[in-house]
Formats: sequence, structure tokens, C-alpha cells
Amino acid sequence: MDKINLHAIFSAQWMFICIITVVGLSIIVTLIVKPEKYKYTRLNVFMSILEGSTIFLIGLSLGISALTLEEQKEVNYVEVMAKAVANMYSKPDELIARSTHAREKFVKSFYFNKINLYNLPEKKEAETRFSILEEQYIMSQLIQAWEDYLRYRHHLLSTDAPWFNVFIRWAQSPFLKDYFNLYKHIHEKQMILLAELLFEYAEKLPIPTPNPDDYVNVVSSMLQDKRFKDIIKISEENIFRRLIWR
Repeated sequence: MDKINLHAIFSAQWMFICIITVVGLSIIVTLIVKPEKYKYTRLNVFMSILEGSTIFLIGLSLGISALTLEEQKEVNYVEVMAKAVANMYSKPDELIARSTHAREKFVKSFYFNKINLYNLPEKKEAETRFSILEEQYIMSQLIQAWEDYLRYRHHLLSTDAPWFNVFIRWAQSPFLKDYFNLYKHIHEKQMILLAELLFEYAEKLPIPTPNPDDYVNVVSSMLQDKRFKDIIKISEENIFRRLIWR
């Protein structure tokens, strides 16, 4: 047996029909029953009960609507966060893996942890307009992932370490560092400070970096850096301030 759908039963359309019914019956009674006799009739009792029930149902409908709105907000939140996490974590590596014009040395610079990729012989590749544009797009998405992390960090259930173990690997790329220095003026101050901190700590890593403990140890040190804590604190204060003023 199907479950009863309370949202459908107490929908605005259903409540409107109830109200119209009560108003219609009231008009009919007013035209048919004499005023001095109406208060002694059973119809008066029925109408009083019906009116009271309608008021109760309207209140119940408003409650159901409020619950529905909260449920929808929760669904929207989950969808937004799922998309944000995918954009921050999966999309950048997917873009690199699927690139068709990015140069080999450019691709290698984001995977110094993969010793087999690092050891592949390099071939001479000249820049083309396609490689330039594709590489710039990839790097813009990597930087955007860092910026999104600052924006959504207070919603994420995981700690900072797993994210920055990935972010600092990207920061090892000299191409990304040069790109950011060229376009950092379009980013907010806290984002600039975070990127500069990532690049600073990335330089502490050996190249190549086959040992994952190297990433863990360097990231652990970075997360304890007072500058990192200040960046996160000020960033979250700015986000909270914007939410208040909306």
C-alpha cells in the first residue's frame, strides 16, 4: 500500500477548495435560513465545527509547507555541496587527464608524486595557441578550487589535511605559480595569501615526491602555521559578514 502523501493532502490547492466550500455554504445558509432561527439549528453546529476545522487545517497546512521548504533547502544544500566538492577535488585532475593540447612537461608538473610519469622521457614541444589556452584554463580551475575551498570550508565534514595534501601537489607546479603571479590581482586578499603559503610550503618538498609521507608532513606543518590559521579565520569572518548583510 502506498504511503499517504501529507504534502499533497494539505497542499495550497486543497486548502483553497476547503475555504471556497465554507464560504459557499455560508452564503447558501444566509439566503435560506432565517437569522432568528439559525442559531438553534444543527446546521449552525455543523458550520461552526467546519469553520473551526478549516482554521486548524490552514494552520496545519502552513506547518507542512514550512517543513517542505526546509526539506527542499536541505536537498539544495546537498546538491550544491556535492557539485562544489566535485569541482574542488575531481574536476581539476579530470581536466588534466583529458587534455589534448597541454604539453607533457606541463602535465608532469602536477604529478611529481607519480615516479613512473616523472621518469617518462620528455619530448620537445613548442607552445601553440591551443596549448596555451588549454593550460591556462586548467590552471584557472585549479586556482578556483582553492578559492572554493575557502568559500565552502565551513560546510565540509572532512578536516583540512586531505584537501591540502592534494592542493600542495598542484602547488609544486612552476607553471601554476607563474600563472597565479600573473593573475593574482583578480583574487581576494585571503585567497592570495593562501596561494602564496601553498607555493612556499610546496618548495619544501623534494622533486619527485614518491613518498606520500612527505606531503603529509609538510601539510601538517603548514596547517599549524599561524598565517594559515589567520587566513582561515579572516576568510570565515568575511563569509559570515556577507551572509548577515544579504
